[in-house]
Amino acid sequence: MAAPRRTGPSGLRLVAFALAIGGVLIGIVAPVVFVALGAFTMDIVPGVDLVLVLFPVIGIVDWIMAYYFWRKANPPASRDGPVVG
Repeated sequence: MAAPRRTGPSGLRLVAFALAIGGVLIGIVAPVVFVALGAFTMDIVPGVDLVLVLFPVIGIVDWIMAYYFWRKANPPASRDGPVVG
């Protein structure tokens, strides 16, 4: 079995950037498109659609994960060795 590869700061920054863009697309753009097109999925309560609640929550989780990975990509100067091992 091959040894696992170590993740460097540039890879973590790329993942953080992808998560941030995904958070914007899922959290903001997708609900706006659903409302603009008049596509409704399921009402949670009368007048509140599931997409208008679920997609922004997914976007917020993406932004939190992007922040976490961005912080991991910039370790303190005193730490030596790989970022994730």
